Amino acid sequence: MRNVLVLVPIAIVISVSSVAAQNPNVTAASCNIADNPETYDRRDREAACLREFGTRARRMGNVLSLKLDDGRTKIFRNDPCPEEEDTENKKCVDYYLVGFHPVSRRYMVHASLYQGYECQLVSARTGNVTTLPNTPIFAPDGTTFFVDWYDASHAQWIAIGSVASDPPSLNWKTGPLPNQSWILLRWISNSQIALRDATRTDNRGATIKRTNSVWALERLP
Repeated sequence: MRNVLVLVPIAIVISVSSVAAQNPNVTAASCNIADNPETYDRRDREAACLREFGTRARRMGNVLSLKLDDGRTKIFRNDPCPEEEDTENKKCVDYYLVGFHPVSRRYMVHASLYQGYECQLVSARTGNVTTLPNTPIFAPDGTTFFVDWYDASHAQWIAIGSVASDPPSLNWKTGPLPNQSWILLRWISNSQIALRDATRTDNRGATIKRTNSVWALERLP
């Protein structure tokens, strides 16, 4: 996963779409924030976003340019991360445009760092940046989101946040969760999420549920 963006000829894009239509197991990358951002390679997702955003977003080599509502441009400049681990370049970063949240008018930019990652929500109105530990996955209401990440000890954290406030914020989180890897299966409603622990072979599940404005992780039997 690196910052090199290959511009795909139109004929190839049509071919990929055609293959996806013929084979339901092949999923073409899209810029739809309703999709799980972990489904696609960051480069494929950015290519889809650049096609959909037109002149509002551009990639020129290591430079990602995002146009703001007032005509200004927000620039993200890659310091390419090497293919192999390089202890001399711990400040490397690769930026990928992975979505746009229309309700809060924020671009979602995934940053791949040296031994880590984060997601930067960029306001199209002001250019202000809010950093989240990972790319958010939104509930049907379009404002509540789920996000997870791993700390330096490789233990997982999971959280619920909202873009209803400005800046967006995390309203609830739990962790560390060592030796666990909870994957979001789906938003059941705006107040409940279905999860599965990928570290187990018995498909053990859990829910994150909101009751009286309080969120809680509940493991299923």
